[in-house]
Amino acid sequence: YMPGAGGAYDSHCALCPPGEFQPLNYTYPDGANFVYSDTAVPTTCRPCPVGTYTDYTGAYVCTVCPAHSNASAGTDALEGCACVKSYFGPDGGPCEACPADSFCLGGIAATQCRPHSKSPPLSSAAADCKCDPGYYSNATDLACRKCPPGFY
Repeated sequence: YMPGAGGAYDSHCALCPPGEFQPLNYTYPDGANFVYSDTAVPTTCRPCPVGTYTDYTGAYVCTVCPAHSNASAGTDALEGCACVKSYFGPDGGPCEACPADSFCLGGIAATQCRPHSKSPPLSSAAADCKCDPGYYSNATDLACRKCPPGFY
């Protein structure tokens, strides 16, 4: 067997498909002698781990997703790496930090805070957008409303 391939012994070997890898090299275990069918060991292609991908056939390693992105196990393309919470950008990266006065659920877009509210950079939820001084919000009404006269 060679890295990037799996199968039963020496006769049913196939290259791993995209999204899978096989890192072991049993072709020359002592560095010089070929493994014959009576000493060959079966190998199995495995899905790339979470946070990695491979987009080619016969992979013996998986590539780590770009910074601030993640992928599910068995991802077979760079575009399968999506930006995580607090970041935004195209699938496959690069992922940028969520700017102030926005929140980022992960993925391709940053969402602007509701009117009369602000959030710190790297916010990851609408709840991170706090009403400006002189405005308020309650659980049944997410809009920031101007405080009535005599209140703050």
